[in-house]
Amino acid sequence: MQKRGAIELSMTTIIVIVLGVTLLILGLAFLQTTFKKVGMLTERTFEEGEAALQNLGTITEPLTLTSSRVTLAQGASKAIGVVVLNKESAQATYSLQVTKGAKTQANPQLDCYFADTESATSNPLTLASGAREDFVLAVIDSGSDLGTYACTVLLFQDSAQIASESLLIQVESD
Repeated sequence: MQKRGAIELSMTTIIVIVLGVTLLILGLAFLQTTFKKVGMLTERTFEEGEAALQNLGTITEPLTLTSSRVTLAQGASKAIGVVVLNKESAQATYSLQVTKGAKTQANPQLDCYFADTESATSNPLTLASGAREDFVLAVIDSGSDLGTYACTVLLFQDSAQIASESLLIQVESD
């Protein structure tokens, strides 16, 4: 009789261990799938921004956005192309800054920043006459309320603001 109890105890232990390992494997598979989806979403967003920059034709203004309006699902992100053109007859130093509208500032779940610096300001760059430089503006939502928000891109030449473009962001349900 004692041997039979010992066998039953080991069977219960084995079943608990098998169930625990199974749940651990399922949890790890879920986490791996989630991280892959986030990585693919981020990669696709930056590819869209780069593709939009490549599709731009002739740029004639010092500051150009590939789109002035973007629609986002809650929790999604998009990339917007930003092009700086030196229309001056001489070399000049430029920098970009993105500011949020009042409603967007009150919403910590929505952010606009330059992908190369991951901040609201770009690194200063010097452009020869007629040269242009492309940037990617990331618009990232992490669960905002539905509605319309705004970010404004400011262009500075030798520390003086010379242009601005606004981007309207419409956050919609999935």
